[in-house]
Amino acid sequence: MRYHRPNPTIYYLIGAVAAGAFALWGTVSVTRSAVSSWQARKAAETAKTAVVSSAIESEPEEETEPWMILLVNKDHKIPTGYTRKIDFVKLRGDVWVDERMYPSLQQMMDDCRAAGYHPIVISGFRTIAYQDELFQTEVRKYIRLGYPENGAILEAEKLQQHPGYSEHHLALAVDILPESNQYPTQDQENSDEIKWLMAHCQEYGFILRYPVDKESLTGINYEPWHYRYVGTKAAKYIMKHKLCLEEYVTMLEEETTQSASDSSTETTAAVEADG
Repeated sequence: MRYHRPNPTIYYLIGAVAAGAFALWGTVSVTRSAVSSWQARKAAETAKTAVVSSAIESEPEEETEPWMILLVNKDHKIPTGYTRKIDFVKLRGDVWVDERMYPSLQQMMDDCRAAGYHPIVISGFRTIAYQDELFQTEVRKYIRLGYPENGAILEAEKLQQHPGYSEHHLALAVDILPESNQYPTQDQENSDEIKWLMAHCQEYGFILRYPVDKESLTGINYEPWHYRYVGTKAAKYIMKHKLCLEEYVTMLEEETTQSASDSSTETTAAVEADG
């Protein structure tokens, strides 16, 4: 029987076809992965920049998370490292806000404009360095007016917080004014834009942060242009009951303390009854 030697060309062809198929599969797999990654990035970018026009749905339970109602004022400094955890959205120029509240802010602005008004956000997130610059500017202003240094600082504290103690560091506070008059004065309460915001801000999760007649609690003079995001649940309660954030946070703390006390009493009573 004659032995027939296999033709190597056949094996080369089979190997080439197999290698080509494997390479094609790999290319398709990588391409799909790249497309999926690109689509995810694009969707994220679109979500950040798109104008929000749909109605805000009822917020989830996490709206009571500390980040929404975190109290920062003259007695409560921003937590160390808090800023590093923020994902920012740029509104315009150097105005940035926390992306978690951006959809609500955008819809509030859109709806105010749809009502025929022209609001503009003039200030959002502030670095500690920038807040220091603003505070020192106020101090120098009062010194030029003849105030002694201590008196100048006291007056400045009514308008600006010390660096590290401004809730602008949270990126959850915004200053909003009419586009035609961007100078922050208490007279702005008479502008159509501010009247609309005062009437509707709670529907979007915002509160008038420094109300009139609350200066002794907030430490800041009445500012009709300053709005803070706290979530719709807290905002509706605060605005309905004409509270400031300090009062609301105190109320929650008292409720927590009372709840813990009641629980302890019930536990003690149950143990005694069991004994």
